[in-house]
Amino acid sequence: MIVLCMITIAWSIKFIWQKEKWSPIDEYAHMDYIEKMSEGRMPKLQDPISSDIFKDLIENPERNFMPNVHTREELGMGNYSYQAKHPPMYYSFLLAPNMLMQKTGFDSFERLKVLRLISYLLFMLGAFMCIPIFKLLNEKGFYTPQFYTWACVLFSLIIATHQRYGLTNNLLSPLFINASLYLVLKYHVTYQIKFLYRFILVAGLSLTVALTNLFIIPFLFLYALIIYFLIFAQNIYFNFCCNFIYCFIIIWWNILLFQIKLLRSIYKIYY
Repeated sequence: MIVLCMITIAWSIKFIWQKEKWSPIDEYAHMDYIEKMSEGRMPKLQDPISSDIFKDLIENPERNFMPNVHTREELGMGNYSYQAKHPPMYYSFLLAPNMLMQKTGFDSFERLKVLRLISYLLFMLGAFMCIPIFKLLNEKGFYTPQFYTWACVLFSLIIATHQRYGLTNNLLSPLFINASLYLVLKYHVTYQIKFLYRFILVAGLSLTVALTNLFIIPFLFLYALIIYFLIFAQNIYFNFCCNFIYCFIIIWWNILLFQIKLLRSIYKIYY
């Protein structure tokens, strides 16, 4: 399975690099988000895509999935930076490489191809987070054969490379989601509060990657909350038991002393 994963990664990198067209799924807008940030500003929904991107589309119609476009109006919605609705975390990861390539003379499509590979590498990190996650599940008593662990990684790597070979903030989401899952499981295994704080931090950051993470993160927070209250309840029960035993001993000891004093008093009266 490990060999199959390595083959899949090599094939995916080759597949992505050889794609000489803009992805039909929002890639104009994703690339424009990075371009706008490279200019030192955040994109707005009503902003048109950068002149570099539009120039590449016009001068190289074979790269455009809409080959008969000659004006911005003909791009329709594709002329606008509509991915500005998303938070900036993913695009911030690609900002420095994009600015470096701009300074070294890469055109917009050459930069795009490199940024695609960086995005895929970020996704790979998220996919391989499955390994420590399954390890923690084993520690918790949910035994899973190693074959299934690598099968999960392989399945993730396979489904990531399809028609959506282009830029997308969804490629960064698995890294933050799986890291959040790992930390909440670590908290469940160790009961160390530091892992709960780290989970809250990483899970919160995941919401700055993609809005769609809002559909996943609440379930992880619910899981963390249940664990916390179970531990909290156990602590309350433990403290209650300790206090009960302590009070019982004190009361018992005082009753014993009272009985001894009472017996002494009786003894003095009669003897």
